Amino acid sequence: MPQGINIADTFVQVGEVYEQNKFVSEAKGHFIDKFLLSDKSYNPNGNQVMVSRELAVRGITKDTSRHDFGRGTDPVSYEEILYTIPSHNQSDLITQDELEKKRVGQNPYAPVSGEEQAMRIVLEKSKGHIAKITRTKDLMSINALTLGKLEFENNKPLDFGFWSGHKITPATLWSNASSDPIKDLDAMHVLLHKDGITTDFSTYMGASAYYSFIYNEKVKAYMKDHIHGIVPAPIKTVATNSNGLQEYDSIVLPSGLLLKIKVYNEYYDIFNADSKRVGSQSIFPDKKVLVLGDNAPLVRARGSYAVLPENLRPKNMISSPVSINNGEYLQFVEAVDLTSFRIVTLSCEAPVPVSMDRVGVIEALV
Repeated sequence: MPQGINIADTFVQVGEVYEQNKFVSEAKGHFIDKFLLSDKSYNPNGNQVMVSRELAVRGITKDTSRHDFGRGTDPVSYEEILYTIPSHNQSDLITQDELEKKRVGQNPYAPVSGEEQAMRIVLEKSKGHIAKITRTKDLMSINALTLGKLEFENNKPLDFGFWSGHKITPATLWSNASSDPIKDLDAMHVLLHKDGITTDFSTYMGASAYYSFIYNEKVKAYMKDHIHGIVPAPIKTVATNSNGLQEYDSIVLPSGLLLKIKVYNEYYDIFNADSKRVGSQSIFPDKKVLVLGDNAPLVRARGSYAVLPENLRPKNMISSPVSINNGEYLQFVEAVDLTSFRIVTLSCEAPVPVSMDRVGVIEALV
């Protein structure tokens, strides 16, 4: 180990930083944050949960309190699925070379101590782990909403299923000059209003779908004749948040419902066989349009680790790990040997749309 580093003291000091709980920031994701934690789909003792999926809107009778939207007198069709929540694991090995490496901006005349260097590395890795897991959960949430199901290796697929007519491919794709995106979007909004009993929607478009929409001649004509008067004004960005979401001017549809366009700009880097970056791939499906009712019944199913995964169980441990429960994350550091240790982040969670009555998807392009 570098001179002055004591592995036990390092664990203690890292633990003190963890307990302050102000250096480990929780990354935010736009779509996963729409899924709320429900005590009905939470298992604090393991990673298997019973997911109840209602297949119809609950009935309200004259005996139903306005504060209690119960089942009413008519039974509601539902099913329960025992589901194994998939795990998200990130692990980094911190070696002696890593601890001795000089950091950018470090004062060569006042170097940090070995323990402080170790703490800085652990906290830096911990934030990176949470950011990666959050991005994965965002992708899971997008898949749940745009595909209507979640599939994982060695796990039973969880199929939520779209309501009738809620997932369509237009008779004329938006890439065709004769297509009518306004008509397609209006029909979907009206259907979701009838089935989901809400008039407030957000419409997410992949990049290709958005440009097919905005350059469509019928869309431009509609904007000119019904919205902007004689001189059509372009749709412009009205807000951009830190999660890569852009919001555009709203458009009043023929039905009177409001079309609120949003484009999600988070992406993955693509690498070739030689590990060279060759481009990017959008997290949100490039050619799809998602119409999502606000306050849709979206929940997170969350489990805990009764037993750590085999590949993450401590081996040759010479000191007890320091751990922290930071929201849905379990993080710990452990000594691997006298000269190295590792930081591990675990999360056990999946998004579950318990009903798809307020979710619609348009396959705008192929």
